[in-house]
Amino acid sequence: GIFEDETDCKRILREIHILKSLKSPSVVALFDMIPPTNPEKFDTVYVVLQLSESDLKKVIKSAIYLE
Repeated sequence: GIFEDETDCKRILREIHILKSLKSPSVVALFDMIPPTNPEKFDTVYVVLQLSESDLKKVIKSAIYLE
């Protein structure tokens, strides 16, 4: 659950805030957050992100040189 560790919870909230604020072609955009069905007892956060052509694992394993 996201609220088990206070440090992790703060990091998740910070990441959501940063994604919401950033407008860069190099970073996926945060489109929406799906509200929990029970706001008092939820332990999962669902976010809707921009579709990405690739992921970090594919980029690292590829032979492409990044600048």
